[in-house]
Amino acid sequence: MSSASSSNFSPPGTFRRLPNLQTAGLHDLQQAMKNLSEVGERAKRAFDNGCYVEVLALRSQSAELYVRLYLAAKLNLSPSFPANDRRSLGRLIKASEKVGLNADMIAKLRAFNESRITGVHRYLLGSMHYDELKALCEASKELNKNLTTTITSEIGIPV
Repeated sequence: MSSASSSNFSPPGTFRRLPNLQTAGLHDLQQAMKNLSEVGERAKRAFDNGCYVEVLALRSQSAELYVRLYLAAKLNLSPSFPANDRRSLGRLIKASEKVGLNADMIAKLRAFNESRITGVHRYLLGSMHYDELKALCEASKELNKNLTTTITSEIGIPV
């Protein structure tokens, strides 16, 4: 193996292991992982095509999954969470705050969730134009990347 290809690996002791996804309430783990790997590209494609509600929905649902995994790890839940858990993102954010999720990340999640809900409702009620949702999408572009980084650093186990 050349030194160029080995530089793509994490330094020893820095790889993170997260909660067992087999017990995470996912209906089909392989399909869920495939779908999750597509979310970024699908959100980008939706944004490029002006499908802003889809972008917000994909980001919201992804954030919900990540927060559920965080809670499962912090609370040592097994199974991590039931597939029929219907708690809203707002309730999951509150629960995460109670168990110690980084305050800055909590603020970012709350801002996203509130602007998402308010924006879509305002659009449906006629107090804003659909294209105004674009700004909400732009403001949340790095949300899930920041969330996964924060969660990994807080609950990941160096191996």
